[in-house]
Formats: sequence, C-alpha cells, structure tokens
Amino acid sequence: MKNLLLPVLALSPFVAGCSGGTEDGSSDEAVLLAVLPYTGKYELKGVLHENALRMALEDAISNGIQEALGTKLTVVSVNSGDGKDVVVAALREILDGPDGDKVMGMISSTKDAHKGAVDIALEYGLLDLEVSDGSHDDEFIDWADYTDEQLRYLISTRALCNYEAVYTAQFIMEKYPTGKIALIRGNDIHDLMHTAVIRETLRDLGFQGTVIESNDPNQAGYENPDNRQDYEVSYDDLSAGGVVGTLQPIVDQAPDAVFFHVAGDGPNLRILQDLKATGFSNGIVTCGMARTSELIDNNSNGLMSDWLVGHDALADDRFHFVMRGAKSSDRLTAWKEEYKTRYEVDADTFTPAAYDATMLWTLGMARAGKPFDRKAVLDAVWDVSSGGTMVSRDDLADLIGKAADPSVDIDYDGVFGPMDIREDRTVEGVYYIERVIGNGDGSYGYEKLSTPAPVSF
Repeated sequence: MKNLLLPVLALSPFVAGCSGGTEDGSSDEAVLLAVLPYTGKYELKGVLHENALRMALEDAISNGIQEALGTKLTVVSVNSGDGKDVVVAALREILDGPDGDKVMGMISSTKDAHKGAVDIALEYGLLDLEVSDGSHDDEFIDWADYTDEQLRYLISTRALCNYEAVYTAQFIMEKYPTGKIALIRGNDIHDLMHTAVIRETLRDLGFQGTVIESNDPNQAGYENPDNRQDYEVSYDDLSAGGVVGTLQPIVDQAPDAVFFHVAGDGPNLRILQDLKATGFSNGIVTCGMARTSELIDNNSNGLMSDWLVGHDALADDRFHFVMRGAKSSDRLTAWKEEYKTRYEVDADTFTPAAYDATMLWTLGMARAGKPFDRKAVLDAVWDVSSGGTMVSRDDLADLIGKAADPSVDIDYDGVFGPMDIREDRTVEGVYYIERVIGNGDGSYGYEKLSTPAPVSF
C-alpha cells in the first residue's frame, strides 16, 4: 500500500492507520482514498492519475480549502494492480482501522480499482468517483439488488464505453460498407460488450458486408448470441507467447478489416504486433485503447510504425481507433500545458477526469462542512455537480468560496467538461476517430479525424 499526506503544498509520507495525528499534531483530518494501478497492465496510469490528484488538492489547498474547513486533507493510496480482491482487502483494512471513520471518499482508476471500490462504496456507504474505466457498474453488479440511494454513491467523471462501441460500428459501416469483417476480443465482460454491441449495431444499420463467423464451439456457451461467433484471444497468451496461432486462421480468410478489443496497454500492443507477424495487410479498427507514446515509438513497438500508418503500399491508413474523451476547450489545453510543466509528463486521456473527480470531492467537503459525514459529503458532491451556475477552476478562490457557501447554487465546470452528473451517474463525453501518422522525420504521432464527425453523448 502506498500512502500520501498532503499538508499545505507538499506531499510527504503517511502511514495508514497510525495512531498519531497529522504533521502539525492535530488529529483533525479528512481522508480521501486513491485506488490507483501502480503495478500490472495499467501501471503507467497510476502515476499520471496520482499527479492529477495531487494537482487538484494542491490547487484547492493553496486557495484556502483547509482554512475554510479547519481540517487537514489526507490521501491514502491503494495499489489496484494486483486485482480486485486485493483492493477490497486493503480498503477494508483501512476503513475498519482506528482512523477509518475519517475516510470521506474514494477516487478509483481502471477496472480492478473500479470493481473493488464499488463493492466497498456500497458496503460502507462511501462515495466513489471513478475516472477512467469505460465500464458502467452494471457490468459487475446487478442494479436491482440496490436502492437508488445506494447507487448514488457510485459516480463516474468520464465518458462511458457503451456508446464508443456504437460509434465504432458506425465507422465500420461507413469505411467498409460491403467489406468482410472479423471481430476479435478477450474474454472480459467489457470485451464481450463491445463485440456484441458492434454486431447488433451493424445489423440494425443494415450492413451489407459480412461479419465472419468463428464457428468455435468454445464460444457457444455465452449467454448473448452476439458473442458466440466472435474470435476469442487468451490474455495468458497475450502476456506470454503471443496469439499468432489464433490470428493466422482469421487472417487467412482475407478480411477487409479486423476489429479487436482487449484490455491493457501490453495486450493491445501485442495483438497489433502479432497481426503484423501474420502478414495481415488490410485495415484494423479498435476502441478503448490507450493513446500511449510507446505505441507509436518505432523502437518500442517492434518496428511496426510504418505498418500502422500503411506505408507498405496500403492505399489508406491501416490503423484507426475510436476514442472517448474530454470536450475540446481552451481550459483543457491550458490545463494540459500546466500539468506537463508541473510533472514533466503528458497527461493521458483521462488524467483530466482524475483532476475533476478530486476537485469535486474537495468542493463537496467544503459544502458539507463539519461535522463530517459520508452521506452529507455525497449529497454535497451531487449539489455542486448538477444544476446551478457553472463555475470553473479559472478562478479557484472564487470556486472554493462559492462551494463553501450553501446559499450559492453552483455546478462545477471541469477540465474534462461540465461535471453535470446525469441520472445514470455519468458525465457527457466526446467520441471521435484517431489514426497513426508519420511526421516525415522518422517519428510518428496521432491525428484526430474530422470525418466522421465527433459526437457527444
């Protein structure tokens, strides 16, 4: 477990569950749990999103949040890289410990963090603000088992993936209207959702091409018939010897394009490398893939950048991927530049959502006031993220001051976009297509396409 203390403007070590007070000897503090991946397939996100959490709290602290509360804000971070069960055990240890009643919220990032945090949020009545996993929580809990009041503790400050799959199908329909398409996925429930939605959407749109059927008897047991003809790849194989043997029979059928969905930076890179190894020479479409520098670095990606771009005589660019992210704005651009200046690294797609989630928590704390109560903090977060006058970080002192005044009805206008939490406990996002391009100097980059037009949902 990794732990952080945020005194006035600096971060220093803090041991969860220690019997003493905070650095200045005071025992008055409020704790935010940060469930982040420091190991595993998403480990790069852990540091990026921790930076965003630091940035938001430092912004709030430097503009008077601790003085307004008369309370020190403390962060305890838990590594989610070892799986959901480890996350749940670590969170229970903190919440059942001597300082557990000081915990007033959680930030969670990526799937195992999300799964574990959801269980704990529902069990303990504790706010969870999820910032990057594309899943909605109905993929791993049954909403019918909980009341609407319980589900209010589960909020996402980023766009969902379900519409991403619809947009992907629309792109396939437009680019390959009569083509032969292969759908490839892992066996995670989120992988299954993507291919099922794509297959259903293509059918509803009247797709005139062919979606190749795998006729794999091992897929016959899936509840959704739209998953039974997919091609399934093994995560164990993706992390070990590769999946060339699985992909080669698909490639031998000469599809015009393959769609794949797997989770994790490593598995995504490996499936691309193995597709190249099969000699595949047509189009590739995916979604839910991280926009990493490693993917487009020819030395890091296995010397396949020219192949991704389509420089091997393909008439059109080979690799397109659907993105979901923040609304473009001058505020977002300025924030990304400030983030890079502070931490000397680029923010990823959902780093702004981590900042906004943390800022929402501080605003909720300011509005709830003392005595601190988890239900009061939850209600306050909803209060500053729905209806009211939009107020942003453009004037942080004004934002903190208005949040602390219950007579002022505000709605936090975030970096990711307006944090106007909808009835389904999510915020609006933007969906668009990117491709890999050559810069002409031996380097490669990402380019956002204007056609098809980006959509908000």
